[in-house]
Amino acid sequence: MDACRIAWDATGTTYAGACLSAVGAQDLQEASAIALRTVAAWLQRIDSGEGLTGVGVLVVDEATMTDDRSAARLLTEAARTGTQVIAIGDPLHLQAVDGLTLDHLDDVRHRMESGQQPQRVWDVPAPGPPLSFGSTGPSSK
Repeated sequence: MDACRIAWDATGTTYAGACLSAVGAQDLQEASAIALRTVAAWLQRIDSGEGLTGVGVLVVDEATMTDDRSAARLLTEAARTGTQVIAIGDPLHLQAVDGLTLDHLDDVRHRMESGQQPQRVWDVPAPGPPLSFGSTGPSSK
């Protein structure tokens, strides 16, 4: 992150970060010298009309743990304001209950770059069949 911050400073790029927890945001801010807010705080800014205006790059830490709807709101606002989103995190970490994956973010980025309307993350079908709690196989007698 230091190399990115130094490069952004050298080019005059404005940058900020987002993290799920306040403690995580504080720890990462101390380690990276990048001003961070929680994802919830960024969503409040979007709701108030400030949004991501003036932010050139938004670094989302632990992106795989961000729920789909929050990620979709951040990405939609980023597209509106021209903010580049950098999603960082371990794809092997636990995912949010809604199951956002870096593959979803990558698909959104590819669609936007090609001029297509990105699919809403929560419209992406879940992989595999739905869970079944009853017996579906032949009964054993």
